[in-house]
Amino acid sequence: MPPLVLFTDEERQPEPLSSIALLPPGSAVLFRHYGFPARKSLALALRTLCDTRALFFIVSNDVDLALEVAADGLHLPEYRLKGPNRDIHKWRQFGEGFLTAAIHSPKALINALRLEVDAAFLSPVFISASHPNKRPLGLMRFIKICNSTRLPIYALGGINDTSAKRLIGSGAVGIAAVGAIIDQANRKE
Repeated sequence: MPPLVLFTDEERQPEPLSSIALLPPGSAVLFRHYGFPARKSLALALRTLCDTRALFFIVSNDVDLALEVAADGLHLPEYRLKGPNRDIHKWRQFGEGFLTAAIHSPKALINALRLEVDAAFLSPVFISASHPNKRPLGLMRFIKICNSTRLPIYALGGINDTSAKRLIGSGAVGIAAVGAIIDQANRKE
């Protein structure tokens, strides 16, 4: 699993190329941009960029697009973990890559385990600009959850240089970020 994952954000950075340029090889780009008018074209361009930079490319919530661009992974939002899921079946049958999920609750963790996803993004770990009104887990609860499951867990929410250092030894398989990488890219422009 990649140690660092950039979640794209169409509102904060409609064109994520500058953020992707900051990622070291072996990292991943998790492509969201759900309402972007040219989503397929952007996905194809980012897939190509990820290939040239030795990055994994994961498509969120669209198995058909993930298959079309030969994504390295499919990501499902938490609400997609309830009940039988045709997209999971289709991905496992035709896709060649990993399956990840967003989790924000113990019930979602149970659902992710039941569906046998390869990894989950647990959030928010810290206070996050993406979800300012959501109470963060905090480091100790995050560690407890990581240690209570066999599922590889990524830390998401409020990730920056300081919080990333606090996560060393937490049991996280890696970190995922939105704002920290976007902000760094914007400072370099």
